[in-house]
Amino acid sequence: MNRQLNIGAALLLGVLATNVANAAELVTGGYASEFQKMDMMKMLDADGNHMVSQAEFNQYHTAVFDALDKNHDGSLDKSEWTGTKSEKLAMMATGGYLRELGYVGMMDAADANHDHLVTKEEFLQFQGKVFVKLDTTADKQLDAQEFVAKLVGR
Repeated sequence: MNRQLNIGAALLLGVLATNVANAAELVTGGYASEFQKMDMMKMLDADGNHMVSQAEFNQYHTAVFDALDKNHDGSLDKSEWTGTKSEKLAMMATGGYLRELGYVGMMDAADANHDHLVTKEEFLQFQGKVFVKLDTTADKQLDAQEFVAKLVGR
């Protein structure tokens, strides 16, 4: 009986360790620190209620994707991902966030099928994972404390 409990505990610890490692791999420290600022939260908080709902989060990232997708083909290649940011996008985000988002490592993290293109679906799924990591209360909205809480290594 104790042997079965020890094996079960070891398996659970392995799963927990993997989940912690995956959280750290989700985003770079620079991306997290630049995204998780109050200025960015205000940009995502479309209704001004000091909370970012999952719908607002998705709406914001849809607009970011659309601004990056220069040729409007529904996917981002390396030149679109890392290229010059539009004036529209510059009004939607802080410079630090845009710089960190533009790194190829972030593109690789969002490119789920590793085809060197990030579709809108991949981009939104990736950002959805970020939302889930931030939403520690699982209430589908982020308050200021959740928004700025340390994401990397959690």
